[in-house]
Amino acid sequence: MEQAASSDLMRVRDRLKADPDGALTVIKAVTLGKGRRGSVGRVRNFRISTDQPSWIGGDNGGPTPVELLLAAVGAGVENTYKLYAEDLGITLDHLAVEVEGRLDLRGLSGADRGVRPGLKDVRATVIIQSSASDGDLARLRAAAEQACPLLGSLRCVTPVGTSLRRDQIS
Repeated sequence: MEQAASSDLMRVRDRLKADPDGALTVIKAVTLGKGRRGSVGRVRNFRISTDQPSWIGGDNGGPTPVELLLAAVGAGVENTYKLYAEDLGITLDHLAVEVEGRLDLRGLSGADRGVRPGLKDVRATVIIQSSASDGDLARLRAAAEQACPLLGSLRCVTPVGTSLRRDQIS
């Protein structure tokens, strides 16, 4: 296994070594309510719709925010595997990630105040087709899972602050 001559990851590393102050970036999303339980999010130039199923009063017009979180975890894991596979010189013929999480709805609904709202756990299965050796795939897994921002955000306590701002009605 040889490192790729000039991978995207190597170029990013070189840029960040030259400008460490440029490593911290602010990522922003803005959402606006739509319908009874839906929302449209704006991230850069992209729009992402979410909704809730009809059994909880939504219009079932899109995935729930928790489903989007799981899809984001899968996409983050997949992209990090691709990035590190290229960096390590490992060819991947096929890559997919299945993600599932358990959510106890009593926390959301208030049916039991002793139940924490949110996912109880998240499990991801990475499915790879590759001619790489088991040892190379193990190194890829270790590197990708250590570096994945989504896994890092979920595995560690990431401080989350909220605020409320009243908007003036014109």
